[in-house]
Amino acid sequence: MSAFILRIPRFVRLGCRFQSALPQLLSFRPMLDYKAIADNGTLHKTNAKSRNMDVDVDGVVAQFQSWRKMTSELDQLREKRNRASVAIGKLKDGERTKAIEETKTLKVSIADLEIRERAAEETLL
Repeated sequence: MSAFILRIPRFVRLGCRFQSALPQLLSFRPMLDYKAIADNGTLHKTNAKSRNMDVDVDGVVAQFQSWRKMTSELDQLREKRNRASVAIGKLKDGERTKAIEETKTLKVSIADLEIRERAAEETLL
């Protein structure tokens, strides 16, 4: 009879300040290659069908495409915010206030999109 032994890192066992890492160490997340599923959708559909599994491959692909779109939009907004932040230092007072207001609106839209992107990522997992 074999026993399952949970190996917990030493810093967690000692109860030091890294103890909050324990739930993350114990969580399980499947590693799926969504790009491969999207590229070979028919192969995955037939594979699931041959195993008598009911899997919505098209739904997974649609969620993945939506997540990728949000991620690219988020990267573009962050890049735009970073470029505006660098340019603010070179502007004069009147133009600077306009640029600061634009970066504030960008910051709000980035925060909103980050929340939606995290929710979309959680649905994929």
